[in-house]
Amino acid sequence: MSNITICLPIMLYISNLLLTNQEEVNKYLEGPCKYLKIRRRIDFLMTFLVMHITGYRCIYEYEKSYQNVKSIGFSIFGAGKARSILKSISNSMLSWKLLLLQRAIVEKVCPELTKDKKKIKVKGEKVIEETLDIDGFSVVSFSDKREGSLLGHHRRYRGKPTLQSSVAFIGKIFVDIKLFAGNVNVCVHFQKAVKRVRSLGYAFSAVRADTAYGKVENLLFLEKLSLSYVLGICTSLISLKKAKVKFKKLAAKRSAKIVHIDKGSAILDLGFINVASARNEPVYRRVVLCRRIHRKKKKGKWKIKTYFYALVTDLEWSPRKIFSFYHQRQNIENALKEAQHHYFFAKLCSHTSIKANEFWMTTKVFAMTMAKIFAYCILSVRFQTMYLRSIIRKFFANSIHYVLNFQVHLTPKCKHLWHIRRIFAKICQNDINSQAFIIAA
Repeated sequence: MSNITICLPIMLYISNLLLTNQEEVNKYLEGPCKYLKIRRRIDFLMTFLVMHITGYRCIYEYEKSYQNVKSIGFSIFGAGKARSILKSISNSMLSWKLLLLQRAIVEKVCPELTKDKKKIKVKGEKVIEETLDIDGFSVVSFSDKREGSLLGHHRRYRGKPTLQSSVAFIGKIFVDIKLFAGNVNVCVHFQKAVKRVRSLGYAFSAVRADTAYGKVENLLFLEKLSLSYVLGICTSLISLKKAKVKFKKLAAKRSAKIVHIDKGSAILDLGFINVASARNEPVYRRVVLCRRIHRKKKKGKWKIKTYFYALVTDLEWSPRKIFSFYHQRQNIENALKEAQHHYFFAKLCSHTSIKANEFWMTTKVFAMTMAKIFAYCILSVRFQTMYLRSIIRKFFANSIHYVLNFQVHLTPKCKHLWHIRRIFAKICQNDINSQAFIIAA
C-alpha cells in the first residue's frame, strides 16, 4: 500500500481547501508564477505538499495509481517539471508570497492556530496576548560547493560546511523561515526576523528566544518597538559569574531568596544588573538566574551535572511566572523536532541556489501548516496535538486499504469509521468536486 493512498484524505482536504481559497492563491502567487511560467497554481502547490506530507516517491506512486482518474480532486506535476521550477528560482519573492498566502488561509479558516491557550495573567500588569518565539538550527551540507555552505562556528559542527536557518513561531505554527550562509551568526538575523513577522501581518506583544539571541542591541531594539521580552543571556559575563557564586552561597545556607520550582530546578531574582560586556557602556536590566541539577544513574553510580542559565526581561512579574513563561518555548522545540523527523528540514534540494533551498524549506513550513489545519478542523481533540507521523500511523494506516473509482475500501477491523466518514463528507460538501467518494462495504 502506497503512502499517497494512506494520506489521500489529508491531500483531498488540502486540495479542497486551496480550491475554496483560489482567490487568495491567485492574489499572492499570480506574479511569481507568471515569472516562472507556471499556469496551474493549485497543481504547483499540491506537487510540493504531496511530496512533503507523503514522501518523495509519491510522484511515481501518483502516476501509477491515480493519473487516469481525472476527477479524484487534484493533480500534480511530474518530477521533471518540479526540478525545472526549482532550478529557475533566483530570488526570495516566491517564498515571501507563499508565507503571505499561509497567513491569509490561517486567518480565514483556522485562526486559533496563532492563538496561545496558556496565557499568564498578572493582576495590575498587561496581559501578553500572543508571543513570538524565534529559534535557529544548522543544516549540514555534504558538499562545500553548495551555495552558502561555509564553515560555521556551531560547536556541534565545527569544521563542516553548514547553512544557518532562522525560524519564527506563533501559537502552534511556523510563520517565517529564512536560510542564509553558514558563517553568519543567527543573532544577526534576530531583528530582521521580528520585522519580517510584523510585515507578514501577525500581531504579537512579546518575544522569547534562547541564549543565542540575548545581546544588548536586541534588547534595545525590542524596547524601541515597545515589545516585552524574555531572552536567554550568556552566563560568562562578569556580573553573572559573581551572581553564580552568590547563588551557591545562598543555596548552602538554604536561603528563602532561592525559589525552588521542582526537583532539580531553582531560581534567584538578581534584580537589575549590568548585562553589557566590559568593553561597552553598562546597561542595567532585570535578570533571573536559574540553576538546573541533572541526575543520571549509570553503571550503578549517580552522575550529577549542575549548570546555570540566565533570563533577561522587562516584565515586572514574579520570578516563578517569568520562569514558566520562558519555558513555554517548548512549543517551538517540539515543532522543530517534528519538522526534522517527518518533514526532513535538513534535506535540501539544490546545490547551486540558496534561494531555491529557501523556497524548498518554505514549502515544508506551508505543508506543516496545512496538516495542522486538517487536524484542527476535521479530527477530534485527542488527535489534534499529535505529530503528523503519529496520525498517519495510528489513524489512516489502520483504516484505509485502497481507493478505486471513488470507492474507499477500508480494512476489515477499522477502528475509526466515524472519522473516515466525517472526512469524506467534509470533502464532498464542496461543489467544486465533480464526484463524491463512497465508503465501500
